[in-house]
Amino acid sequence: MTLFVIITLIILFTVLILSASYNSLIHRKNALHYAYNGLETMLQKRYDVLPKLAEVVKTSALFEQQLIQQASALAAGQEYQRLPAGERMRKENQLVLSIQEITQELAKDGGVRQQKSFMHLQRSIVEVEEQIAAARRAYNAAAMEYNNAIVMFPSVVFAILLGYEPVDPLDLMVLNAEYTEL
Repeated sequence: MTLFVIITLIILFTVLILSASYNSLIHRKNALHYAYNGLETMLQKRYDVLPKLAEVVKTSALFEQQLIQQASALAAGQEYQRLPAGERMRKENQLVLSIQEITQELAKDGGVRQQKSFMHLQRSIVEVEEQIAAARRAYNAAAMEYNNAIVMFPSVVFAILLGYEPVDPLDLMVLNAEYTEL
């Protein structure tokens, strides 16, 4: 009878350990998806700033208008939403460079700099970029936890059975936006 109890306890303990490992792996995978969705939300906020930037650009030179049109076209593509994460981040980096060129050119124009709408826009851009940087850090932290979980025993067993693959951290540029009070 005691042998039966011992065997039952060993089996119960093993099942509990495996269940906890499986649940932990699923939790990390869900956290990774949650962090990626948070990053997408912040990137959408960046796109929402583009029309406001275009409005300010209308008062400026043709060069800035062309840059904003390129940036808006990049962000507006329907197929953009379905791109793999790596390709999407490459396009995001192109967008950051375009926005950075625009804001630098506009900041040089004294008349534009003195407009309250431009100052407010610059503050909005800085805020959005800080949020994107925070979301990127959250995603990369979740990716690290997920990658660690799929190679550690005993969760590696479930990772292999479920076909989980490591994910790369995102190398997403963040606009170096600054604003100056006049």
